[in-house]
Amino acid sequence: MRTSRLETRWLYNASAVLALRETTTLFANAVKGIEETGIAPQNAINRDEVLPPVVAEQFEVGVREAITPKLALSVAGFSVKKMIPGLRADGIYTLVGDVHHRGGELSLTGEVAPGTTLVLGVLAMTPRLSRPGAATVKPVGVSSDVLVASVNHQFDWMGLGPGWSVDARATWQSPRIANAAATFKTVDAASLSVGTRYEFKLNGLPAQLRLVAANIGTTRPWSVGPSGLLIQGDPFRIRASLRLTLS
Repeated sequence: MRTSRLETRWLYNASAVLALRETTTLFANAVKGIEETGIAPQNAINRDEVLPPVVAEQFEVGVREAITPKLALSVAGFSVKKMIPGLRADGIYTLVGDVHHRGGELSLTGEVAPGTTLVLGVLAMTPRLSRPGAATVKPVGVSSDVLVASVNHQFDWMGLGPGWSVDARATWQSPRIANAAATFKTVDAASLSVGTRYEFKLNGLPAQLRLVAANIGTTRPWSVGPSGLLIQGDPFRIRASLRLTLS
């Protein structure tokens, strides 16, 4: 069985950038667009049902400062409004209310030393869910605070030759509300991965050898999505791969 429907809406996308000086830039943007809401999960009565898309509105204003020609710091505040899916008391996964995210983000990206690049991102927000006839609460499966940091270093020492690099990535997410009644929540979740790569030529074709140790020291914490379905984190693992570009 197939179903379809047609809706007509006016959408917009506007942005502005103002250079205050050579190293300082102000920016702002406003977006109203269509966003997919996914498929009902396996713990819902209507599992595998495709949910209708929603209209999301986002406003952001911030400043970007070039610390060096290759390193920049950005600070921004944002507001996001949209309908959010969730699991109702009767087991149906559908749109359950309007969510409003207000917060700020900070990012530091670029080259901090010769051959060393850094990406640091911090997000802090106050997610709020408004349901018809109910008090405003925190939505299920949303972290209020997120931290992401990654570093990559390319080197040529100890006779290894060019093409070698090492990298590391760390993430952290604050606890999440795990049910609509907000009676329990997950613990915060952190992960660390370290790897190395070697780029070379194989029979004249570009190739890359990659070795990664993922989820170092993990306790496999549980995470939760908007449906309340609990998912356990991945265990420690080591992965090796060889990529060959044919064209």
